[in-house]
Amino acid sequence: MDGVGASGRAATRTRWSAAIVLMAAVAGFASCREPTQITVRVTTDAGCPTDGLRPRINDVSIVTGRKLQTGTPGNPQPMPVANAVTEQCAAEGGVNTVGTLVLLPDGGDDPTVDVMIVAGVQRDETDDGAHSMGADACAALAFSGESIEGLPCIIARRRLTFIDHESLVLPIDLDKSCIGEDCGSDLTCFKGNCVSPDVACAEGDDDCNPPAGCAEECENVCPSGNGTCIDGACSCLPCDPVECAGTDECAGGSSGVCSADGTECSCVAACDPVACSEAGGTCDGAQCILPCTGTEMCECDADQCPTACEEGSCGCLGPCTVSSCGNCENGTAPICDDLTCGCSCQCTAEACAAHCASLGQGNPHCEAGTCVCEPTTGEGGGGMTNIGGASNVGGANVGGITNIGGANLGGAPGVGGGPNPGVGGGPSSLCPSIVMAPCDPAMCSAACGATPNCTGTCVAAFAPPQAPIPGTECVCVETP
Repeated sequence: MDGVGASGRAATRTRWSAAIVLMAAVAGFASCREPTQITVRVTTDAGCPTDGLRPRINDVSIVTGRKLQTGTPGNPQPMPVANAVTEQCAAEGGVNTVGTLVLLPDGGDDPTVDVMIVAGVQRDETDDGAHSMGADACAALAFSGESIEGLPCIIARRRLTFIDHESLVLPIDLDKSCIGEDCGSDLTCFKGNCVSPDVACAEGDDDCNPPAGCAEECENVCPSGNGTCIDGACSCLPCDPVECAGTDECAGGSSGVCSADGTECSCVAACDPVACSEAGGTCDGAQCILPCTGTEMCECDADQCPTACEEGSCGCLGPCTVSSCGNCENGTAPICDDLTCGCSCQCTAEACAAHCASLGQGNPHCEAGTCVCEPTTGEGGGGMTNIGGASNVGGANVGGITNIGGANLGGAPGVGGGPNPGVGGGPSSLCPSIVMAPCDPAMCSAACGATPNCTGTCVAAFAPPQAPIPGTECVCVETP
């Protein structure tokens, strides 16, 4: 995929636009100064078209322009001619390299350029439209205003500025976590999250910076299975029933279901389509939906959990199995609830002991349904060094928030026996570390108050400027 003034291997199928936007080379006098250009380098962690790996890319198209505007529902935009479309892809240095394309300014007053990379993807061995699409079809959806959500497409966008007499390199990775992620007309998918496409390039740097994003995919670290990346950290959103039902976090034979309060996406046994059909119903995620009248409960098998009749239909949830539950953290283990057929994370002696050991703390025990660890005292003991730094809330990783409020709330005496004032300057504390998610103020106060001179309070998992989620963690501090 070679651009004007660029060299590279020949593509299996490459076509060039007769009118390449922002890529018209203007002849000039020879100079010893660096040319003003941007080299777009495209890679992917998916398989190449000829690989046996799945998912794999089918082909890739590149579109550039001053202000690329994709469509929105009811407001389609003209689809520009692609600068290049290629099936070229080869393994180089541990990554699959699609190719490079060189962009040259056209001499206009605005040095800003938009770059849009679209990849058609084949998810698995099947080859129908739901599992495999081409780049042109994916781009057509984006510019027509239709969503690519859940479809085998990757769209990566960047917005940057030419710098006079600088040869910039813009790396763009077509990330598997962005397959089927629709970020609309103003954002781009980066590491599975929708973020701003703006990137910064500095004089003398080898590569332009990547978009400002989060280290992890927020949908995976939020207990609700739904989150957004804001200012480099994940902010959790209410559980989305459709996204939860299709989550990859549940093991085979199970499906995701939102909790009643929308704070958690849990895994339950998936609906058996054959048995459900024989009962006169249809599968919807984990439920077998059956016709009903009035407000009666569904008539389900003895090992299933019925739901009440609503709008002419009711459901039967299959029995929970521990193997189908998602992972639990912070001293908790998955437990099946026979009454609801759902999974929950509860404190167990074994899980709590392992959790406290990983923190370097002792006396593990379950208290008020939560795992409580106590610091190890003595010279040189690290103890609890950061109660605010819990990296998992409600059985899911929320991005490793450390040091809430900017203070080290749990520092036991350090080497030499002196107090550890912590980042915030407060004295070290021997109050216990309480793992409680979601936090209950009364339970938090009682659990912390069991240790003399300690009091407990619920704090938010995210520090400003993000919107906090109240009462996510229980923090114990010494009573003044």
